[in-house]
Amino acid sequence: MLKSVLLSLFSPTLSPISTMVAHLRPNEAPVKVICLGLGRTGTSSLGDALEILGFGPFYHMFKILKGNLTEDFNTWIKFSEGQGSAEDLDRMFSEYQSVLDYPASIYPKELYDAYPNAKFILTVRNVEKWEKSLRVLASHSSSDSVACSRFSTMVRKSTLIPVQEYLASVSPSELPPTLAALAKWWQLYGPVGASQRGCDLPTVFSRHTELVRAVIPSDQLLIYEVSEGWKPLVDFLGVPEPLVPFPHVNDTAEFKKINFKSTIQ
Repeated sequence: MLKSVLLSLFSPTLSPISTMVAHLRPNEAPVKVICLGLGRTGTSSLGDALEILGFGPFYHMFKILKGNLTEDFNTWIKFSEGQGSAEDLDRMFSEYQSVLDYPASIYPKELYDAYPNAKFILTVRNVEKWEKSLRVLASHSSSDSVACSRFSTMVRKSTLIPVQEYLASVSPSELPPTLAALAKWWQLYGPVGASQRGCDLPTVFSRHTELVRAVIPSDQLLIYEVSEGWKPLVDFLGVPEPLVPFPHVNDTAEFKKINFKSTIQ
């Protein structure tokens, strides 16, 4: 009996203390909240809400594009090829307390392994509406026709599926580095990429939900629709409800704000 107690205290595989130490890394990113919801499930609104609650700034696909962060897309490709590390995540997330949207949301296991003490949120919505939001051309003004390039025009007119179809139609050598890296990641590993093996979008959505539920412990996971507002979110995060309205950000409008003039000539 005494021997088993001592082993539980000092064994590197059994001791809770050693398990905690194993998760500590030099320069570990200050990540507290990770949203594993797929794009077009309210991730931009949730990002703004998390900033209001004190969990900002947040990492998001839009910030990769706006910051022209080519290396981030290349790093996510490494993860898809089984070569990424927790240190890679720390580099990308070094200035962020929250992580949302593509590409990060595709990698629940890698994120949980790197940040096992974080709180995880899976944003969901009606699957038919989600699929439509990926496929339908967004409304646009007449000024969109004078966008700086064919790609910029496509972005301003379209949502994600038409943009993907455009990227697939051009050679990577015709694109600047950040967009070439985005195109490679999206076409191979994105929600409609080759790695999905032809699955339809509803199947991709349900399969992702099942994966997240399987990977993240239930006491660390909130299944959430942004239409639910503040209460489920603040209860889960253990913070007071703010007095301001819950933010509602139009992802399509945000996508159109990205200044591709700085990267496309």
